Amino acid sequence: MKQSRAELVDTLVPYVRCFMEPVRSGQRRGEPVRPGWRSQRYGQRVLVFDTETHTPAGLGQQLLVGGYLLASWRDDLRAYQVEQRGLFLPGKAPADHRELVAHFAQTRSLKYLDQEEFTRLLLQEGYELGSLVVGFNLPFDLSRIAVRWAPGRKAYRTGFTLWLFDAFSAPRIRVRTGPSPRAFIEWSSWKGHRKREGGRQVFRGRFLDLRRWAYAMGWGKLSLEEACRVAGVNYRKRAVAYGSLSENLLEYLLEDVEATWQLYLQLREDWNRLPFTPIPSPPLRPGARAEDTVDLHPDAVLPHRLQSPAGVAKSLLHRMGV
Repeated sequence: MKQSRAELVDTLVPYVRCFMEPVRSGQRRGEPVRPGWRSQRYGQRVLVFDTETHTPAGLGQQLLVGGYLLASWRDDLRAYQVEQRGLFLPGKAPADHRELVAHFAQTRSLKYLDQEEFTRLLLQEGYELGSLVVGFNLPFDLSRIAVRWAPGRKAYRTGFTLWLFDAFSAPRIRVRTGPSPRAFIEWSSWKGHRKREGGRQVFRGRFLDLRRWAYAMGWGKLSLEEACRVAGVNYRKRAVAYGSLSENLLEYLLEDVEATWQLYLQLREDWNRLPFTPIPSPPLRPGARAEDTVDLHPDAVLPHRLQSPAGVAKSLLHRMGV
């Protein structure tokens, strides 16, 4: 029997969508949240890295070699300037691997680090200074440079915690995964962080996964090669034998790092056309408070916090006062 329009309306059930602020571990209800922050401008410095792996018998995918690029913004040039490019090997790399990479790095004016030296660079840039840590499918590459891991707890129970150093007195990274390519990545609390942060919570970091950023910008779920094609970056993966260290693999790795860097620059251009926090963010005025930094400012919209196109749409509506 056909229902009337009035009867159809009567059957509708209204729903209200609300957002609740979670109470973080160790925080009492009613106690003000005092997150960590960094004074460095958002995007002032950028550390891009990528890894290649191999699969020893029964050990899963292990770090074979990694490559990185470190750049900083120059206001006088209105552009980034690359400060350093380099390669790194795991600490237990065989002698022939070390010899090959050392020679390759020397002939191309690259820095050559071991895994611990690179993780100290990552800690210095990503935690101490607040630089952007950039990669494509970043959770995978971060997990390759960790010395150990553990399943996540509480809000991060669907993810994992990574130790960059085998010590409780060093910052750790925790990752909460969701439907690909969504993932929450941040620095985790560590022994001594309250003293380091002046009584505040741990600085959560600025981990920017370009795979997720491209997805949030409405490009879809893409590979690095596909994302570069959308962005107009001239990049095509070369044929290479994976899992075996060679000069060809090192060239392939450096091309991946460069493609990731160029993709970041193009995404940044698109981002800066939107009415959000520009990259790099404006300099802080003299006498600025912690609450004026992009990490704490309530109006800041930062790409590393966005998980999907819905987040961009919601931020645009908020800017429009809707």
